[in-house]
Amino acid sequence: MAQVHSSILLAVTKPYEIVPQFKRAPLYHSQESLDIIALVVEVKHRPVFFMEIQPPASFIYDSRREEADEQMRKYFMDFAGNPAIPILHGVSAFGTRLSFYECDSATRIFQPELIEAHPPILADVAPITRWNCDVLQWEGVNRLMDVVNKVKEMCARL
Repeated sequence: MAQVHSSILLAVTKPYEIVPQFKRAPLYHSQESLDIIALVVEVKHRPVFFMEIQPPASFIYDSRREEADEQMRKYFMDFAGNPAIPILHGVSAFGTRLSFYECDSATRIFQPELIEAHPPILADVAPITRWNCDVLQWEGVNRLMDVVNKVKEMCARL
């Protein structure tokens, strides 16, 4: 299965280019920090797909999932002004658990919908169920490959 995964993201040929981005985030109640990696796939210096990868240990914290969801939305906001393809796809990963995002470039309709916080109620605005796909399961591989193939089809029309 590892061979399938590496071929999905690492066997990139022209016209695709992978642009890695790194950031550090402090761990909850700790002096240590963790690395968050984003892989942005570009065609002609314009994003066509991206994946942000968080360490699996932070998945249990509502605040980390909320931050990951917010970061995904920020990527889409940044990339929406220069769309290369009709629908931009992104994936948020906590280890092997994936959540899929997409934005229609023409309508700017974004999925999944934002869950608003409602003070004074402590709401889980990025529920665990949003990361309902595991890339170590065949269903997860198939779902990721479906997105990758959709992106490739759109890029072929550029």
